[in-house]
Formats: sequence, structure tokens, C-alpha cells
Amino acid sequence: MPKIEKNFDSIPSEIRPVKAGTYQCLIETEPETKENKKGTGENLVVVLTVQSDDPECNDRKVFDYISLEKMETKLKRLFLSAGVAVGPEGADTADLVGRTVTARITVRTFKDDESGEERESNNVAGYVIG
Repeated sequence: MPKIEKNFDSIPSEIRPVKAGTYQCLIETEPETKENKKGTGENLVVVLTVQSDDPECNDRKVFDYISLEKMETKLKRLFLSAGVAVGPEGADTADLVGRTVTARITVRTFKDDESGEERESNNVAGYVIG
């Protein structure tokens, strides 16, 4: 096994969430649908790349899991924030690729299922239109 030449004393033990705020975020890949944890429906998984002057936040990835059954307004606002038209025929997630959205990102605290530890992660509270 190779030796890894790295000073691990300077590396945090866990990834810190992006600071809460409103950010411009780039959608670099097409969002995909994934079954939710309970197996009762599907989420649209959107990967957002934060565009910020703050080096601690810039180019960080934030994941948004939008329930296709319960979060229709948030889904619509995602498309509208990206400048993608929506209507009676729906919308194509491929049209989001390469687009920038304005996202309100918060920090939430949760209990880790495996370790029982309290941890923090990001949450996309919503999308700003216009």
C-alpha cells in the first residue's frame, strides 16, 4: 500500500457546510430522479455549484432534493430562476444544464443515523425568480 504524503493535521475531519446566504449557483450536470429514502416517491436531485467571491464557498457543491410529488412550487421556481420556460407540457431538465440560478441556502442541524452525532449540512430553502 502506498504511503500518502499529506499533513492530515491541517485537514478538517468533516466537510463544513456553505455559509447560509443567497448565492448564484451553476447547474453543470442534468438533474436526475432518485427514489426517496422511504421508497414512497421520487426526488429530483439537483447539484448546484456555488459561485461566490468568498473562497470558502466558491465552487462548493450543494445538493437539492426536490420531491416531485410534494414540492411542485419549488420545482417550478427552479426552472423559472434558471430562465427556463414552463407550461402545460412541463419542462425538460436538460434545459437546466449550464444555467445559473439564485438559491437561498441555509444550514440545518441533524442527528447522524449511524453515529448519533449532531452534524450540519446545507439545505436549499428556495429559488429566487428574476
